[in-house]
Parts: sequence; structure tokens; C-alpha cells
Amino acid sequence: MHHMARKPLTADNAADACTAIRMECLAFAARRTANLISRAYAARLAPFGLEPSQFGVLIVVATGEADSARELADRLGIERSTLTRNLTRLLDAGLLVGVPGKGRRITYRLTATGRARLAEALPAWQEAQNAMQAQLRPGVADAARSSLEELRGAALELINAG
Repeated sequence: MHHMARKPLTADNAADACTAIRMECLAFAARRTANLISRAYAARLAPFGLEPSQFGVLIVVATGEADSARELADRLGIERSTLTRNLTRLLDAGLLVGVPGKGRRITYRLTATGRARLAEALPAWQEAQNAMQAQLRPGVADAARSSLEELRGAALELINAG
């Protein structure tokens, strides 16, 4: 692994150190990139009344891979509070319904309206996906997905290490 030795922050070196951190920080780079990508997809999904985060919830619910809100949040890689906000909006819009699951779990399912909205929005998502990939050199999208998967794994290791 590559580690850069860094002098302690002082008033004399704070600006240079912060510039270096801004350029090197994986979290900062990931957040900046994710925000820009989300804005590009948001423009295409907006006519269907969906934000990219809500579209993601609908996609994961449609796959049936999550039997609880916790599993849904884990699949999406988001905090429970963010999921709760998106679930509330999707439930209020009649796109999802919560049904009793195992124990105290609530499992979310698409309503008929939710399935129809997702079907309407899928071509817009595909358009955004195609437009984004058209901006990249061949192989970059696959390499980015692979790198992001590796970064997620490293972040999970760091989180689980306490």
C-alpha cells in the first residue's frame, strides 16, 4: 500500500496540506464524482418524478433481493435514515407497499403503479447510461465498476475493523 508521510497541520502549512488532502482523499473524490453522476441521471429521471436514489430503491425492490429495510439499505449502500426518507416518498406516491415479513420485518414490494413507473423510467435510465458511457474511452466503465467494488470492500473492512 502507498502511504504518504504528512507533516502535522499548522497555520503555516494548512493551505498546502488541505489542497493535497482534497486531491488525494478517496472519500472526497468519490462524493464529488457520485454527485455529478447523480445529477446527470437526475435530469433524465425527473420527468418521471424520480430521483436517482429513489430509482435505485425501486430497482432493488424489483429484484426481490431485500427482505427488510436493513437489507435494502445494505444493498443500496446507504444509511437507514436516507433509506427511510426515500421509502416515505415512494410509499406516499403509491409506488411501494410495505408487507409483513419474518418477525417484525417489513418487506417492500412494488405496487402496480410502481411497476408501471419503473417501466416508464427504464428507457430514460438507459439513455442516461448510454450517454454516460459514450463519454468514456472503451473499457473505462468496466474498470470504474471494478475499482468501485474494490473501494467498497476496503471501506467495509475499515468499518468492520471498528
